[in-house]
Amino acid sequence: MLSTFKSIHPYVIILIFITALVAWIPVFVKPEVYLYDGSFGGSPFDNMLNDLYSVPDTLKIIIGFVAWILLSFLLSWFNFGSKVIEKRSYLPSLFFILSSAWVTGIQQINPALLGMFFVSLGFMQFFSVFHKKKNLASLYNSGFLFALSSLFYLPFIVLLVIIWTGLIIFRYTHWRDWLVSFAGYLTPWWILYGIRYFRTGSVNDLNEMILTVFSYGGFELSLEPGRIISLIFISVFALYTTFSLIIHLNQKMVRSKRYFYLLIWLFLVLVVTYLFLQPEARIFLVTGIALPVSFILANYFSFAKETWIAKSLFSVYLAGMILIMYIPLIF
Repeated sequence: MLSTFKSIHPYVIILIFITALVAWIPVFVKPEVYLYDGSFGGSPFDNMLNDLYSVPDTLKIIIGFVAWILLSFLLSWFNFGSKVIEKRSYLPSLFFILSSAWVTGIQQINPALLGMFFVSLGFMQFFSVFHKKKNLASLYNSGFLFALSSLFYLPFIVLLVIIWTGLIIFRYTHWRDWLVSFAGYLTPWWILYGIRYFRTGSVNDLNEMILTVFSYGGFELSLEPGRIISLIFISVFALYTTFSLIIHLNQKMVRSKRYFYLLIWLFLVLVVTYLFLQPEARIFLVTGIALPVSFILANYFSFAKETWIAKSLFSVYLAGMILIMYIPLIF
């Protein structure tokens, strides 16, 4: 099974689609268990997209499912272009679906899922900077796209830290690189604040929105049994594959090595952000955290020798994450 999914043959696309569809069956069967019950709120574009978020439950799931599939393959396209993983495969798509869809409440169309399209495009632009010298346009575009993602899902505003971390990792120290990336990041927010002030004469609501979403009221890990099992399951695999990545990091090309340094920082920044969010905003950040996790898992299995251990680990993760989707349906 591992060798099949590692292939770059077009049939793998169909196989991943079928895998995702099998995982989503319980969501279609019992949507009231899996859908988020409440208004999203807390992001600048929410009011504009209320009609999309308030469609009938079945349509919410269908739109969300299609968006998830498209986003997963966008990550593989990103990998093909940037060569984050030095071997071409669709494994990032598979692991993104398996690692992000397990939290009940995020299977429908939601702000974080829409924002992730701009996060992915932002990383494509940002990593393209390091293919060319002095590619200031890509630096500006990456900052702009990351900021645009935060207008859909406000917690993505922390991605400015990732831009600056990336510039340090790739040793871009010229002041113009920092200024251009920051200008790109400020542009969508500057436009939004300008429009809001022009229309209402005040921007206090935007300031309060940001403070409310990030106001820390204490952290409680109150998860139902299914989510706890899922979290432990993913954590064990993520830690194991990350440890393997660190051990073999020196065997990678310099550019690929720096990509993974940045992905690890992305994971850490988003996890810390998760701790400081209001409970109703936290669950959707799993979509963002799944991006670095999917690349770390995909990297491990792309280079793993096809021994019985690697095949067993892959099969256990694949079957386990699909079965976890069925736990809320059964219990």
